[in-house]
Amino acid sequence: DNLKELPALRCLEAISYSSRSGSHGDQSEGAAAQADALSWHNDGLSLFTVVVALSSAGVDFEGGEFEVRAPGGRWQVVDNIQRGDVTVFRGWDNHRVASVLAGQRDVIVAEWWLGDECSSEASRPVDTEAVARKMLELDVGCELAHIIVAEGLKEREDLQGAQQNYQQALSIDPDDAVAHYEVALLALATGRLQDMTHLLLGCHPAIS
Repeated sequence: DNLKELPALRCLEAISYSSRSGSHGDQSEGAAAQADALSWHNDGLSLFTVVVALSSAGVDFEGGEFEVRAPGGRWQVVDNIQRGDVTVFRGWDNHRVASVLAGQRDVIVAEWWLGDECSSEASRPVDTEAVARKMLELDVGCELAHIIVAEGLKEREDLQGAQQNYQQALSIDPDDAVAHYEVALLALATGRLQDMTHLLLGCHPAIS
């Protein structure tokens, strides 16, 4: 009900995970990429990511389980994926693909978001504060959106607003290293060394 505009296609790519590739980590954008696994990452401010399986576990490949991890300790593993299966998840949640032990796992991945549609000039448009604010109107629990808004406020020297958004991110995920680091920097920048003590104790008083 809160969605004020139709999501746009942010990117579309084909990815292959092969036991023969021997590589590991993030993939190139906009073209067919290959690795044996994909390490923990998120899709930025993508509203949702759709993964269409082009191969079947137990037939075309072994291993290659998909795992998604959300703030609060929620964890889900999707295995035994079959050709034609579709997996949909929130793009800002951390996720990964486990190593393919044999064969080749092929997928088509589409990301949808509230920013500009992908084009030949921008195969995957970058995250912006404007998109982050749209995300927060839709879901105040989007930790990454709070961090991106905080970064924009910090650039405009609105330190109080920045810290409030970093603290919001920490209330969603207390283990977020980026938010902890930025809160510490803001405390140093304003000369409030007492805030550093509170930071170490897990308490983040607002800048006044």
